[in-house]
Amino acid sequence: MGARGPEEEERAALTGSAGAGVAQAFAPNRARGDRCLVETNPAPSDLPGPLALDDIEQLEPKIPERVRAEVESADPDLDQDVRDRFALDCDRPRLTLLGPVAVRPMTRAPITKRKPFFIEVLAYLALREHGATAEEVAAAFGHNLSTTRSSVKTVRDWLGVDP
Repeated sequence: MGARGPEEEERAALTGSAGAGVAQAFAPNRARGDRCLVETNPAPSDLPGPLALDDIEQLEPKIPERVRAEVESADPDLDQDVRDRFALDCDRPRLTLLGPVAVRPMTRAPITKRKPFFIEVLAYLALREHGATAEEVAAAFGHNLSTTRSSVKTVRDWLGVDP
């Protein structure tokens, strides 16, 4: 695996390997007087009665302004990416892994045979930060290199040019 570039280093400082905010970036700053009730009330079931909006804001404080600014500067296209993700008419390919696994490709060329397999190949590659070599994909799926290259070509054709 190669060295990370400045953008990747910046993102790594704000997020974990799954892309969630890291605790250090969002942790309360005791010196500023911030406090976090999650530490004193770890289970919502310990709280009296149903949670109100004020309770939720206390249990899960808003992201500090400095962190918001850092995230925005680290990924200036994030808002457009989120809009594209949920737009029905966006021509960018999408892979959905939470809930029902699905792919919305750029091309309209349907995959009629072994679609779940090709979704699995796409998911495997998408979840690896730096992709994978043909040998790594072949080992992961138990295929030879020729079959692996053919499978990856099918996925590329399905996704379209420059996804």
